[in-house]
Amino acid sequence: MPATTTPGRDSWRILEHSSITADGPPLYQFKTVIPVAGAILLVQGIVEIIRCGICLKEGDWPSREEDVEEVDVDKLKEMVHVKDEDIQKLDAYVLKQEHGK
Repeated sequence: MPATTTPGRDSWRILEHSSITADGPPLYQFKTVIPVAGAILLVQGIVEIIRCGICLKEGDWPSREEDVEEVDVDKLKEMVHVKDEDIQKLDAYVLKQEHGK
């Protein structure tokens, strides 16, 4: 009985490239990312199911506030020593460059 193969494994074996151009970009790395991304999404789904189980058990939805942290824009500007005037000057410069093209 022949062994089963996956498109990613076959693609790596022949070092598959795109046929759009004569020396097309390689495809085998991208075909490997597809099942890896699927596995990561599966893990995320399992975690969400567990989270729902906790909600049903405790009667309260677990907070996600600890998962993310708000960015204080003013504190960030202070850290990198940037002022609003500098940002406005840069915006004006970029717009001037874009209109000059």
